[in-house]
Amino acid sequence: MMNRYFLKNLHYRILNLWPFALWIGITCLAVYLIFKADDRAPLSGYYECDKTTLSLVERGELKDVYIAVGDRVEEGDILLGFNTDLVESKIRAEKRKIELQERDRLRRQLSDFQDIDVQIQEWGLKLKETETELFHVSEELDRIQPLFSKQLIEPGEYWRVKARHEELQISAKEIPELIGNLKSNRQQLSEIVAELEETTESNVTSPEIDLLEKQRDQMSLRANRAGVVSKILLQEGEVLMPGDTAIEIVHSDSSRVVGFVPVAFVDRLTAGDVVEVSSVARTWAAIEGRVESISPIVTPKYEATNQPSELGCWFFVTLDEEHDVMIGESVSIRYGPESSWLQKLLGGH
Repeated sequence: MMNRYFLKNLHYRILNLWPFALWIGITCLAVYLIFKADDRAPLSGYYECDKTTLSLVERGELKDVYIAVGDRVEEGDILLGFNTDLVESKIRAEKRKIELQERDRLRRQLSDFQDIDVQIQEWGLKLKETETELFHVSEELDRIQPLFSKQLIEPGEYWRVKARHEELQISAKEIPELIGNLKSNRQQLSEIVAELEETTESNVTSPEIDLLEKQRDQMSLRANRAGVVSKILLQEGEVLMPGDTAIEIVHSDSSRVVGFVPVAFVDRLTAGDVVEVSSVARTWAAIEGRVESISPIVTPKYEATNQPSELGCWFFVTLDEEHDVMIGESVSIRYGPESSWLQKLLGGH
């Protein structure tokens, strides 16, 4: 009888405890869901794109500004023009110097030209004299040849005339060749003289002038890639020193989101994952993106400070949709499964 009463009483007690058990279960479930919601806690990041800074190799004074901040520029567009008066004066001085050198060379060539004319005339006269003498010596040789055969004259006389005849024959053959060479040299000098006479300051060139002209061309800054002008760091009349930045261009075609993931959550993020990106300061719909890559190097989040900083890895996200995210804008990056109903109820993102 006692056992039956105890069991019945225990049964009623257990039935009365079910609300408490249900409360315990709901509490455990809520705690689990809250911690599960933390898996989707947003990561911090910012929007960046490639930048190009342009500067001069030489010192220059800004003369002309052809663009303004915010302008879209294409590759090769002239952006800034610098004063080239000093370089131009150096180019003119160098050309004048070379022109004077060429004129002096022309005078020397003209002198050589005249000397060749004199030599041609002299050798022409020499050839006539040789041919005349050869004619007379040939007659003399023909006259004494029979006498020598009959031993009616001294052998020495015969061999003297014959040697002179052979000498004149060689000269009569060599002198025309020499005159031909002189005329060829004269023709070459004639072409050089004509070229020198046509030389003017405008077409004078040299390695020094080429270097100065290249320096002059570098006194104007051109866009090396298409982009948008984000900064112009000097005004007309200001002097830019070599290596100092004159202008900055951003390239939106290579933009991306840079995020930071703590070490504890690195294994939950992989390349190719779809994430949602939203602004920290502005209100606009979240934009879908895809994790491009994750740095394998663990670094502090804030390396510039001396304070302890959270350790983690930087990762990069490309946005899949049209957007108006501004360069440098801070964003939050949400990854993992969709938000639970409890997380939304508690005001989670």
